[in-house]
Amino acid sequence: MVRAVGKSFCAGGDIATLTSAGKDPAALEAYEGMGKIYDSFYRLGQVRVPTVAAVRGSAVGAGMNMLLAADLRIVARDARLLCGFLKRGMHPGGGHFVILSRLIGREAAAAMAFFGEEINGDKAVELGLAWESVDDTGVEDRAVELAQRAASDPELARVAVGNFRREVVNGAVAWDVAMQSERPAQMWSMRRSAS
Repeated sequence: MVRAVGKSFCAGGDIATLTSAGKDPAALEAYEGMGKIYDSFYRLGQVRVPTVAAVRGSAVGAGMNMLLAADLRIVARDARLLCGFLKRGMHPGGGHFVILSRLIGREAAAAMAFFGEEINGDKAVELGLAWESVDDTGVEDRAVELAQRAASDPELARVAVGNFRREVVNGAVAWDVAMQSERPAQMWSMRRSAS
C-alpha cells in the first residue's frame, strides 16, 4: 500500500528539482533529478505484488502519476485530483497521457490533462480512476483490508499481478493472446492448490 504522510497524498514533484531542470534540461544534474521523480512512480508500477493507493488530500502532477501507477485506488470523497502540469506551464511527463487515458478514457483524460478539470473521490469512482471513495478517516483502513486479501497468498498474488499488468495495464491484448498468457499461470496455481 502506498499512502500519504500528512494531509496530502502527493502535491507533485519537488519544485526545486523542476525549476532546476527548466534552467538547463540537458544538464546532468537536471536530468538525474527528473529521473528520480519519474523513478518514484515507475518503481511503484513495477512492484511484484498488487499495490493499493490510499489517497487523501490532494494528488497533483507527479502525485497523480503515483496513484495511477498503483493497481487499485481507494480515494477520500473530498480528495482533490488534478493533473496540474499545464497550469504550471509544463508538459505532462512520466507517461501521464497513457496511464490516465487507459483508466478513464480519452474524453476524461483530455478534460483533466488539457483543460485542468479537478475531480473528487466520487467522480474518480464514476470515471473508473478509483475503486471506491470513502470518508477521509477510512481510506487507509479500507486500503489495508484490500491489501491483506492479496497478501494472504503472496505467491499467487505475484503471478496474477504480473499477468494483469501485461494484459491490462501495459496495453490492450487480444483475448486469444490473453488466454495463452494466462494459461501457464492458471495451470501453475491449480497444480499448486492440488498439492
